[in-house]
Amino acid sequence: MSSVCKCDCGKLSSSMNDNNWNRHINSCKVRKFKRNSHDIKSFFSGNKNIKSKLIHQITAVKNTIFDVNNDLNEDQSTPVNKESLVECEIQKDTEISSCLQNKDDMDMDIIKNDPAIFAKMSILSLEIKDYILKFGPCQPLQDDLPNKIFPYEINNEKIKRSFNDKHYYRILSDKSKCHRDWLSYSLSRNKIFCIHCMLFGTNLHSNLEKSWTKEGFNKWKNCSFAIQRHELTPDHVTSSLKCKLRQNNVPILPSIENNRKTQIAMNRQVLLELIDIVIYMGRHNLAFRGHYEDWFSNSRGNFKDLVMLMSKNSGPLAEHINCIQQNGKRETSFISWQRQNQLIEAIAKDISFQIRSFIKTVRMFSISIDTTFDASRNEQISFIIRYADEVTGEVHERLLAVKESPITSGKKLYDIFVNVMEAENLNWKEELVGQSYDGASNMRGNYNGLQAHIKEESPQALFVWCHSHRLALVVKQAVSCNSNAVDLFGNLETLYIFLWC
Repeated sequence: MSSVCKCDCGKLSSSMNDNNWNRHINSCKVRKFKRNSHDIKSFFSGNKNIKSKLIHQITAVKNTIFDVNNDLNEDQSTPVNKESLVECEIQKDTEISSCLQNKDDMDMDIIKNDPAIFAKMSILSLEIKDYILKFGPCQPLQDDLPNKIFPYEINNEKIKRSFNDKHYYRILSDKSKCHRDWLSYSLSRNKIFCIHCMLFGTNLHSNLEKSWTKEGFNKWKNCSFAIQRHELTPDHVTSSLKCKLRQNNVPILPSIENNRKTQIAMNRQVLLELIDIVIYMGRHNLAFRGHYEDWFSNSRGNFKDLVMLMSKNSGPLAEHINCIQQNGKRETSFISWQRQNQLIEAIAKDISFQIRSFIKTVRMFSISIDTTFDASRNEQISFIIRYADEVTGEVHERLLAVKESPITSGKKLYDIFVNVMEAENLNWKEELVGQSYDGASNMRGNYNGLQAHIKEESPQALFVWCHSHRLALVVKQAVSCNSNAVDLFGNLETLYIFLWC
């Protein structure tokens, strides 16, 4: 650099080359800009309060919806009376305790909707607002009061003045009366309030509005003028319009919840019919899915074809199918292959639970295990539980589980057996009294067979070589010496496969 320059921060360029000096100048500009700038959040400081209020309101609405959800499965039982919850809060008010002592002398509605009680609440929930609107303003007449007269107020001039029930009506120019449904008299505090501004007011913190929403008005000398002046203010007119719209419109939450309950009831009916279809197909050993399952195919598989057949006599099921065909993947489907598997698994879990519950009552059982290849040439291991009814002595045999394993060694089969017992929560080490398998070495081996591994943990589990397998071996050896007999049993097996498949 030919000359020495000075930065705004006071640093000289004498000891810097051009590159470093330019970097220093740029960094100083950035620091100066940040120092003179303010965080954008500082311009929206009021948003935190607004956001907290919105979160509180949203939470209140969600809590209301969740309260309705908890009652969804209790439609036949007695519903919770929300009015009683509000009345419990009213009972806690000490200023109306004297009024409650004289409840036999007056209408209880005068106490239930006393505006002084709600004026003390910082936040009026949706339930309390509905409660106030249901009972309307508190407007007792002189005949409703214990002494048949409104309480007197003595001013500085020692003149007695009291509220007059004529203020409940406004005299129009044509001498007709208009009911002031916003004017509410508090018997406990001998003051009048505006329930419209209390519920839907926007400027409640002004001194003028406080006297009608929080503190109450009791200057009876200027009562008529004050009432007329208040009902003509813009804030009161806006609050009254909001109140009328609220009363005339259908409540949003109840209507949404009614639609939701209707949809849930229909979905439950659809699921009940689908469960019946799954049980029917499982009982008759029918395949569920077909090669082409679109709605325009002639053969959509056994499950979908049965669903279409049942929908002819089922309104909910027909409506559900219609929604799926119109909306496609946007509509939640109960008949897709994923839902079919979920229904099968749910029914299987319920059956296992019933078997498990019965086994725990009899406290002893035996097990039979065998392996076979399925159509895809995978090794399938079936677990059969046998137990006897303690009352009737009848023997029951139930399929507990089917597992797949490419390895069928004795140790591997034992590990699978332990996993099945633990999954079904069965105390096999103490309650297993018998085991029966075929004559394969991995099953009946005295050292590494399945029965040997089980006996190490459950010595009382007696092993019995399956008599059906032994008979099959005897028959096979007996007929193998005669070619005609071999042909006969071979033809019988082929005929059986042909008829079954």
